[in-house]
Amino acid sequence: MLTFSVWCRCNCDACGGSIIDSRIICLNCKTTNTWNSVDLCENPSCIETMITRSDLTRPHPPTHDFVKIRRMVHLPYIGIMERDAHSALEHARSIFSGRDSGQETNELLKCLFCKERVQKPCWYCVKCEGNYSKTTTIYNLLIIYCLDPTFICNACDSLGNTAFGKIPGYNGSHAFDTHDLVRCTDKVEDEEELSMETRLDRLENWFRRHEGRMEERLSKMEGILEGISRVLQSNSGLIGICP
Repeated sequence: MLTFSVWCRCNCDACGGSIIDSRIICLNCKTTNTWNSVDLCENPSCIETMITRSDLTRPHPPTHDFVKIRRMVHLPYIGIMERDAHSALEHARSIFSGRDSGQETNELLKCLFCKERVQKPCWYCVKCEGNYSKTTTIYNLLIIYCLDPTFICNACDSLGNTAFGKIPGYNGSHAFDTHDLVRCTDKVEDEEELSMETRLDRLENWFRRHEGRMEERLSKMEGILEGISRVLQSNSGLIGICP
C-alpha cells in the first residue's frame, strides 16, 4: 500500500493545495523580514507558474533553481540544506558542460533508473555525489570519492518510489525518502530588482484574478443553497399534509 506524507501548514504557492509527499522549494527567492519560502507541489503546471507575493523582494519566475525534499527539515538546518543544494547544482551543471574530469561525461549523464541519457531539465541527487560536504573529516572525504553522481530524468522521477522497480535488486546509495534532489536547468540570471510600483501592480493583478475565482465559487454556493432551500420547502409541505 502506498503512503504519502502531508506537509503540515504548507500549501503550494501556485495552486493553493496542500503539499503531499514532495515539497519543491525555490533556491533563489528572498523574502522581506520572514522565513517563508516559495513552496510548490509536483504538478508541472505549478512549477511553471510565475508567483507574486507581498513578502517577496521580486516575483518568482519558473526559471529559478529548485530543490525537492521528501524529508522534514527543521528551521536551523534550512541554510545547510540550501547550501548543499546550491553546491550540488553547480556540480551538475559542470558535468553537463563537460568540465568534469573525473569520468567520461556521457557515462555520468545517464538516468539512474532507465539508463537513458538525461536532458535538461532533469533532477540531480544532492547527497549521492557527495558534493554537499565541505568539511575535511575522513568520513566526508570518503563520501566524495566513493559515490557516483545520480541523475534522474523527469519521466522516471514522475513514477516516484515505484521507479526502483526498473532496477530489481538495487543496492546503490540513492535513498528516495531522505535524499534531496535539485532541478538541473540552464542558469538564468535574475532581472534587475523591480520597483515598488511594479510589485504593487503585479500584486493587484494577482488579487484581481483570485477575486474573480472567489466570486464564481460564491455564485455556485448561492445556487446550491437555493436548491437546498427549495427542497426543504417542498418537504415541509409534504409533512404538513401527512395524517
